[in-house]
Amino acid sequence: MTNTEIYRRAIIKIGRNKESELYIPRLLVDREELDDCEIYYNIFSHDFCKALWGIGDVDDQGRTTDEGWEEEFKDSGLFMDKEDYEHSGEWQIAYHYHLKQMVMCDKPLKYLEKFL
Repeated sequence: MTNTEIYRRAIIKIGRNKESELYIPRLLVDREELDDCEIYYNIFSHDFCKALWGIGDVDDQGRTTDEGWEEEFKDSGLFMDKEDYEHSGEWQIAYHYHLKQMVMCDKPLKYLEKFL
């Protein structure tokens, strides 16, 4: 997928999010091809990341409490109540976590593509 295609798919996903109030200028949706500067400018904005990933909590691997609890304890034979799991460890706001991951990536659009 090209950078423009990845970006457009992210916009479509954000558009399906009823809680999102992100304003995307028509200029960045309607044009045939966008240059990378325009795309990177938008994907690294807090508003864009918040609209895409939300403000829920994630652990240090980017998993929500439901995903992390299921992976860690559901089939392991170990037991930890889901509420206790939510209060253990360090949690981050989802969009902060993913924004940091994109900044550290060599190819941030490929990171973004995994979530579309």
